[in-house]
Amino acid sequence: MGREAELADLRARFAAGDRQITLLGPPGAGKTRLAERFAASEERVVRCALAGARAPDDLLRALAGALDVPLGAEERGVTRLGRALDALGAALVVLDGLEDLSKASIATVDALLDAAPDARWLCTSRHRLGLEGESCALVGGLPPPDAQALFLARARLAGRTRALDPGEVPLLETLLQRLDHLPLAVELVAARAGTLSLRQLLDAFDRRVDLLAGPATASGARPQNLRRAIEASWEQLSVDQRRTLRWAAVFEGPFSLGAAAAVLGPSEEAALQALDALRERSLVRAEEAETGGGEIHFSLYAVIRAHAAEKLEESGEREDAELAHAHHYVTEGTRLATALTGRRPREARDALARILEQVLSAHRRMRAIQPVLAVEAALAAEALLASRGPEETWRSTLDGALDLATALDEPRLLSRVLFARTRAFGMRGLYAEARRDAEGARIAAQRAGDAGAEARAVYGVSFTLRESGEDPRRALSLAEEGLALARRAGDTEAEAWCLGSVAAAAAACHEGDLALVRHEEALVLLRRLGHVRALSIGHGNLALALEAQGRFEEARAHHLEALELAEQCGDETLHGKILGALARQEHAAGRLAEAEAHLALLETSVRRTGDREGMALTQIERARWAFLGGDREAGLRALTRAHAITLTLDAPRLHREVEEARALGHAGLSPLRVHPGGDWFERAGVGRVDLSRRRSLRLLLAALIDAHPRGHALSAEVLLQAGWPGESVHPEAGAQRVWTAIRTLRKLGLASVLVQRDGGYALDPAIRLTLG
Repeated sequence: MGREAELADLRARFAAGDRQITLLGPPGAGKTRLAERFAASEERVVRCALAGARAPDDLLRALAGALDVPLGAEERGVTRLGRALDALGAALVVLDGLEDLSKASIATVDALLDAAPDARWLCTSRHRLGLEGESCALVGGLPPPDAQALFLARARLAGRTRALDPGEVPLLETLLQRLDHLPLAVELVAARAGTLSLRQLLDAFDRRVDLLAGPATASGARPQNLRRAIEASWEQLSVDQRRTLRWAAVFEGPFSLGAAAAVLGPSEEAALQALDALRERSLVRAEEAETGGGEIHFSLYAVIRAHAAEKLEESGEREDAELAHAHHYVTEGTRLATALTGRRPREARDALARILEQVLSAHRRMRAIQPVLAVEAALAAEALLASRGPEETWRSTLDGALDLATALDEPRLLSRVLFARTRAFGMRGLYAEARRDAEGARIAAQRAGDAGAEARAVYGVSFTLRESGEDPRRALSLAEEGLALARRAGDTEAEAWCLGSVAAAAAACHEGDLALVRHEEALVLLRRLGHVRALSIGHGNLALALEAQGRFEEARAHHLEALELAEQCGDETLHGKILGALARQEHAAGRLAEAEAHLALLETSVRRTGDREGMALTQIERARWAFLGGDREAGLRALTRAHAITLTLDAPRLHREVEEARALGHAGLSPLRVHPGGDWFERAGVGRVDLSRRRSLRLLLAALIDAHPRGHALSAEVLLQAGWPGESVHPEAGAQRVWTAIRTLRKLGLASVLVQRDGGYALDPAIRLTLG
């Protein structure tokens, strides 16, 4: 099945003048069948099977049988066969299975090529033959759709009559990936599909149950056996090549030449030479890395790797190989995790993503051998998993690291693990869990006498108190305590974090001037450190502080700076959060078109990345905007979509935001009782709010009350004149005044009824207004 691209490539090569093509590939790749399919379209074909042939005699005897030509002495045999082939003109000669031929036999093939210059030769082998003018075509796994079709066809022959259920599709895709889509492996495993489910087949393969030997045949004929073919290739390797192949089984996925030198040793030159020899035998793949740039990465076919892993176990060298692997990838992973905060975070993030599976495998393997190394591997992986997921891997990795660090009774290591959990829980809005771990991290840091680690832990406790809204004043006190600890330890990074925490807590406590000062101080330190991601967060936080003071243009500039820095990081989660903040600011400032554009970009981003939390947040924001705009039905529709998403997530913060938005929608239904002159208003659930001593707010509300019966929205210019009659104000400053006043009225209880519409503000025409 399939192979149309390969067949077209062969036709093109022969048409371009190639005389001899060798199909190269590992055992089970389907080289023989591809050669047979190509030959089926030819008029004159000589087919010669050479499996097991080694000496020139073996080659000549097999070819003489194919041509039906009697042989004499060996030298005369070459001449006689050459004449017979030449007489056939432009015939296609298929020589199948040349990997066992000796050098003398290869020389015989060369002589036959010379004797029949018009013939075209198609050979199959697991390694290059070294023939003059040889053209090699690599044969690997089938394209996934063809591999799936082959599996299902063979499974039906094995007795599976049931169609594939939708839930089984991911299982089949995973199984075929494990088999590298190699046709023979697919067929042999599918032959068991009459008695084993897809889940059972996948589990059996993962447990290294021998599914590749092929089932018994009714006729008693020797079955196809992929394991036997791989073992035959193994037997042909030198001692050094066998050692390289079995040690290469410790790699989970592609690996670089540098990694090969570190693990396989003793140098890049030696590793390259050994791997190249294995590549020549189709036991190792060498492909350009996905990042481009010409860097070559090596990998093993899964069936080859499984066989090599068995050999590694038998050799007694497995622990040594796994230790070498772990030392390299933990060192590299830690370096890249540290670089995530540096000046080239996108490159570090992409590089860490490429080796993530290797780092995670080091964590799993070292748990029983070198637990400290296992914890370091978990911390390196967490730097990426915390933001990219998957959630289950992130949780299990950090849980495992916590168990190990606790058992080791290494307080400094334990503090690092607990703080990593604090950050990750905090990112997900799980503030109770984050605070528990932050407090534990502080105790461990105190035991270790590490003031810098204690400062980070105190920062974590402050963060949870602030973000949960539980105790902003206590959050501010703790942030200042953490700042003092960081300065005492001389830890500039922790100092920058704590400055940002002081600023955010000060803003939550309505100490706007202190917030601005501390945000600026934090940015100075972060620029000095070159922490691009933290700088992005710092600019975003400063933007929020400026926005709270009505300084919209300055806030917008910092939001845009934060957005640009987030793009440099390649952190789509952070980029999305800043887009959301910018969209909210634009909406609040009345720039509705800009707000919609930013929210649309955010929606595209979260759909692309599959960020379900981001999807929920965008729908919550749309619900808020709809309620504030007086479109209750649209708000409820968006809220329904958000609620459906949050039901699939363990994110209490999102559930709270859904309920807050729902309350905003319901509040819009309750009547509003007002004083005609705006001295006070009264609503269910809010009570009476006195504005008699707040002149500008009173005058603004009076203007809105007056416009309500006509359903008119009042522009910012009209509201400025109403709230500050007779004053001459710069347009931008005036707009800031109006926005701050509107924001205050909403906070006092009018959020659901003071809506934006028709380029201005109005009390929702649908609300029942009663004059008191």
